[in-house]
Amino acid sequence: MKKKNIIIFYASVFVLMFVLRFIYGYAKYSDSSYTVFSDNDAVMESVRNYASDKIKVEKEGLPQGSPASIDQKYEKIANVNSVSSKFEQDEKKIRDSIKNYNAVIQLEQKNGNPGKRELNLIIGVQPDKFETLYDEILKIGNITFRKITKTDKTNDFLKLNAAQTSLEKMRSSLLELKNRNGNIDEFIKLQNRILEVEKELQTLGVQLGSYDNLNEFCTVKFTLKESGKKDISFIQRIVVSLGWTIKYYFVFVISTFFVLFSAGTLIYINGRINFKRFFRK
Repeated sequence: MKKKNIIIFYASVFVLMFVLRFIYGYAKYSDSSYTVFSDNDAVMESVRNYASDKIKVEKEGLPQGSPASIDQKYEKIANVNSVSSKFEQDEKKIRDSIKNYNAVIQLEQKNGNPGKRELNLIIGVQPDKFETLYDEILKIGNITFRKITKTDKTNDFLKLNAAQTSLEKMRSSLLELKNRNGNIDEFIKLQNRILEVEKELQTLGVQLGSYDNLNEFCTVKFTLKESGKKDISFIQRIVVSLGWTIKYYFVFVISTFFVLFSAGTLIYINGRINFKRFFRK
């Protein structure tokens, strides 16, 4: 009976060690245990896209029930980070999605060796196709980070328009001054000031061009990182767990055998020698 209990005990220890190692393998080396990456700030400010929308508001002075409309300008950005063990396949998926939705790659960064590759894309997409493209991208790889940010830019647009109007008036005034008599130094200073105003107007024109209805886009910033991990099969997990269990099970058996042998030896010696009588002498 005692022999049977010992066999059951050691068998239970073996099974327990195997199960614990198998669970540890799934927890530690799961196919989905990827590092979570933060927002791809390195390419955050490279491209600016703006869109517009008509918003109906009630204004004082208008008949009740006849709302006015405001042309709202806004910036809408989606940030998506994904990790993939099938980098080339998922890269093809994102490029196919961009093509299918008539989107534009406005910036591309690709670096790293096989196993540790990284792809950064800034994608401009028409506002009405933004949501569907975003949902399509979320199916690529294992998503570790996602965020959509919408920022109202109406005031910025109005300030740029006001600044442009002010500079145009200043340019007109300076051009009128050129027709007046004056010395050569004053003329040169006036010409330089006109050139400065022209330069400022060109800069404003570029900024306002981003708000043009023809250039309306929303932005998707997508980062795809290669995990370098391959799918681990169920059989492989069992083999690894079994190998680990056999190795450390024998360590456990030998250790318990040594402890029991040492304890038995001490008991035997104690039975053969009367230590109390020895110390009394």
